[in-house]
Amino acid sequence: MSNRHKPDEPQNESLGFKIFKAVEFVAAIGLGAYIGYQLYKELTAEEVEKLPITIATNDDKNLECAICLDSFRLNDKLRVLPCQHKYHADCIMQWVTRNPNCPQCRRDC
Repeated sequence: MSNRHKPDEPQNESLGFKIFKAVEFVAAIGLGAYIGYQLYKELTAEEVEKLPITIATNDDKNLECAICLDSFRLNDKLRVLPCQHKYHADCIMQWVTRNPNCPQCRRDC
């Protein structure tokens, strides 16, 4: 019978490999915690109110709100995110209280 490794038997791992696997595991836990924080982070009403407001102009008439999918009309009240994407003020207010990222580019608000 051969001394070769059989598929159902564990192989001997070097110390370096074990350390690498431990570091990889800790990094995965940290990444998971960060992603979870980003997914469940919400903006307060005060933070939402700080988003700049603008009024839709003729230049905005060919654009649409990516949340409700309606076109902007002249004099609509819009909010502008830090990424410069524009949304109907009411639409984005509801969005960012549940999800603090831009619906289009996913950048933090």
